[in-house]
Formats: sequence, C-alpha cells, structure tokens
Amino acid sequence: MSKTYLAITIGPIYKTMSQARKTRELWSASFSFSILMECLIDEFNKYGKLLSPSSNVKFPLHGAGIFPDRCYIELTQPLDDKQINSSKSDALKIFNSKTSYALQELDYFQIYVVQKEIFDNPIQTLNVILDGMELSNKYFGKKPFIIDSYWKKSDYFNKLYQKGFDASSDLPLIKIIKGKKHRIIRRFKSIPEIATTELEIKDSDKYWNALGLQFLNTENEEINFEEISLKNTGDQVEDKIIEVLKGSFNDEFKFRHKYFAIVQADGDNVGSLIKELEKSNGNIMDLSNALNEFVMVAAVELVKYGAFPIYMGGDDLLFFAPLTNENYESGILRFNEYFPPDKDDKYEVKGSNVFILITQLNILFKEKLSPIVKQYMKDKAVSLSFGLSIGYYKKPMNEILAESYDLLLHNAKMQPCKNYIALKLEKHSGQSFEFGFTQNTQLYYHFLNLCNSSNEKKETFLNSVMLKINNQKKIIIQIANDLEKLKCFFDENFNEAKHKDYQDFFKAVQHIIHETFIWFNYENDDQKISRIYSCLRFVQFLNAKDSHE
Repeated sequence: MSKTYLAITIGPIYKTMSQARKTRELWSASFSFSILMECLIDEFNKYGKLLSPSSNVKFPLHGAGIFPDRCYIELTQPLDDKQINSSKSDALKIFNSKTSYALQELDYFQIYVVQKEIFDNPIQTLNVILDGMELSNKYFGKKPFIIDSYWKKSDYFNKLYQKGFDASSDLPLIKIIKGKKHRIIRRFKSIPEIATTELEIKDSDKYWNALGLQFLNTENEEINFEEISLKNTGDQVEDKIIEVLKGSFNDEFKFRHKYFAIVQADGDNVGSLIKELEKSNGNIMDLSNALNEFVMVAAVELVKYGAFPIYMGGDDLLFFAPLTNENYESGILRFNEYFPPDKDDKYEVKGSNVFILITQLNILFKEKLSPIVKQYMKDKAVSLSFGLSIGYYKKPMNEILAESYDLLLHNAKMQPCKNYIALKLEKHSGQSFEFGFTQNTQLYYHFLNLCNSSNEKKETFLNSVMLKINNQKKIIIQIANDLEKLKCFFDENFNEAKHKDYQDFFKAVQHIIHETFIWFNYENDDQKISRIYSCLRFVQFLNAKDSHE
C-alpha cells in the first residue's frame, strides 16, 4: 500500500559558509541553517509523522548545529500548494524572530519541498528526487548575503549564543564599552584561542591573566569585533594573543600552538544501511534516534578534548580543534582484533592529539549504530571518514574549510576501504604535506604509537631519523617487506649509547615502513616513502619548539 511522503532540503549551505572569514561567522552560518530546518520541521510536522531527523534532537548541544539539511515526513494526507507555501512562510517568520535576519533577505535561503506517493523505500526515492532538484535549481540571489554585517547587531549574536550555548562557559567574555556604560557578554573564540586551547586547559588562571578581559569601544549600536583590543593596546588581537601567551607560557608554548584544525566527517555505508532497513520494513526512526544518540555523546567528547563543534547532524560533522591537549583523557583504544590472534601482546594505545579524538568519534559512531547494523546489514560495517586540514592561524579560514571538505570528499571517501583519515598540513612558510590512514589497521595503530613514543623527543634527533631515511631510501625500499632486515638497518645506523632511549620509537618507525608498503601496495615506491616521511614530519611538528619560519 502506498503512502504520501514529504521531503525538504535547504541551502545554499556551502556557498554561504564559504563566505566566512572568522570563526563566529562560520559558526553562525552553519547554526542558522540548523535553526531554519528546525522551524520548517515544526511547521510541516503538523501534517504527519517525522521520519528523520530524530524528534529527540534538541538545542543547545555545546553550540553545535544539530538539524541536517534534509528532513522526511510521512504525511497523513497530501498537501496542496497553498498549504506548502503557507508553512514555508510561517517557518521563515519564526526563523526571523529567532535570528534577526532581515525579512527582505530571507528569499536568499533556498527551501525545496517535494511530496510523492511511494510504495516502498521512501527515503531512497526522495533522496534521488532531492538530488536532482538541487542540481537543476542553480540559485542566484538578488544581492549578496553578507554574514559579517549581522555581527554589528547585538540582538543577532545574543539570540544565537543563547540558543546555541545557553549560559555555557565554553565561550569567553568580552566587555562592550559605550560611553560611560558597559556590559559583559559572551563571544565565540578566535582562531588563536582555539589553537591554544591546550594552554588554557593546562593553566586557566595563567592563560586568562595573560590575555585579560577583551573589550571594545562603540560609538553607536553597531559592534565591530575586528576592533577588539587587549589591555588597551590597540594592537591586532590575533597577533597579540599569540604574543602574550608565548611570553607567559615560555617553553610550554610550542610551534603547534600557532596552528589549528578544521575537521569534517561523513558516515560510511549509512546509505546502504538505510536501503537494507527499508527493504526489511524497519523503522527509520530507530536509525534517526541512534544517530541522535551518537551526536549527543560525540559533542561531549569534542568539548572534553577542547574542540568546538560547528555542525553535528547525525553522520555529518564539522568542528574546530586544537592539535593536542595533554590533559585529554581519551580512554584506551584497542587494536587487538587487527593483529594475528596468536600474539600475546596487548595492542592498546592512549594519546592526546587530534587523531586520538577522531578515533574516539569513530568508535562512538560504530557503537551507537551497532544494534541496527547487526539486525539489518550483515555484509558491511558503518564507520566515519574524515578530512583534516591544519593551517597557520593567519591563513584564511575559508581556505582551510575548503581543504577539509576536499580532503573528505575527494580523498577519504574515495579510498577502497573508506573509514579513512585524510590530512593536509600547510606551514606558514608555504611548505605542506599530506598523508592518511584507514583507521582499523595495524599501520594506524603504529602511527598512534609513534606519536606517543616521539613525545618530548629532541628535534635534532627527529631530523636525523628523517634525514637517514631520505638518504637511504633505496635501501629502505628493498628491505621494507622484511621486519627483521628493517630492525638490522636501524640497529646499524642508530647504534650510539644515547639511542638506547629511543627503542620504542625505532620499533614504531620500522612497523610504519613495513605496513605502509603492505597496505599501499598499489602505490609506487616514491608515494610510499612520501607517506612515511610525512608521518615523521607530523610527529616532529607536534614536538617542535616555537620558531619563526
């Protein structure tokens, strides 16, 4: 028996978010679309039963936008054009009241609605229709939609912060001075503050004593956040943040504290799971609820690490993250199932860098969807793939955002086994390197172990290892498939007394060389060596003292 279903998709999301030049702009653009979808669901849900997203999803969730760009409703009866247009109009009015976007500019937001009588597989069928609508309806606005202009209006960011963060202490304070009056409000962290979150968590008092309370003067109701000053200096705030923190934390301030990551994630085989679930007449809301449960625990994990969630819509994530957090308690990651069963070793690892955080998210995703996967999909597994772009605090943020999206879509999601992390790191000097891992592999375990065993190792030592591998790469290529020969190579080339303290590190490097040549056997030798070299450059980067390039 057929039923009538309705689906909604909204936009232009990527076009809008790519405008963002500041962290607050990216967050507000993403969060606004999430509010718009919430308003649309509230209006159209009156006509039927919501199938996806979960009806349990609620704001606030540590600032994350939690409503996806599509929703699906099983209608009690078909709607006519008047009902559809009226519901869209009412949703936009509520959206206006929640965000303070100008009513005359709301036609910028695309809202596509489709309803169809469908016998089976409604989500799959509707997705195909929505994909076609998005491709055929290229949008050209009457005028550009400038996100930054709204940040001059205090009611705009006050409403968004209240809805996204409530009274959360995740946000720092700012003092707004107008003549003899002042008020203190919360604000979104800047890029240097996100990059140095590790230092804030390590010693909050020292951190905020160094920065002081940020403030700005305003002659009228317009607020220009670009004029924020520190301790009345009038200097550019981003450079000043780095300068004062470096002076306060001395040797604890590392080179990595000038860099931050934008991470995007997407679920693997979720579409296949929906297909199997619908084929078996399962309840799609069970999957929606499972995705919502994942989002809630994942948001907590991000905040625990010191990351800032921007968007968390089921299997689709976007967040800012510092590269490390020495105080992050990740729990133990176990890799025993990826090693031969006759081994007695416990292949476990803990850590405090962004890779550990990503792995935790992947584990949580699998755990929350496991009951549904076991019931409906026997021959595949779900997982998360990630695009991880790391950039200098002065690099245009929208470029790093675009890179993370490209790494996810055109690298991680294109790998044979998916469940992949694709990383690019570009230094201020312009030098860059890329590498990546499938997460459930021995190679990835040894990389995480390498990061741990390289902790606090001297830069000169790490440089000497990379130089030796580069100079002897012809020999490395010849012996890469033999662990015993690799061990002999390292014993012969690093045989000084001081090298006794580095045996765990050498062992991890040997395994990375060996596993890279096995796992990426379809690549040429130069590509494999480049991957190995990039792994070492990354761990060197994490341990490097601050220096000017």
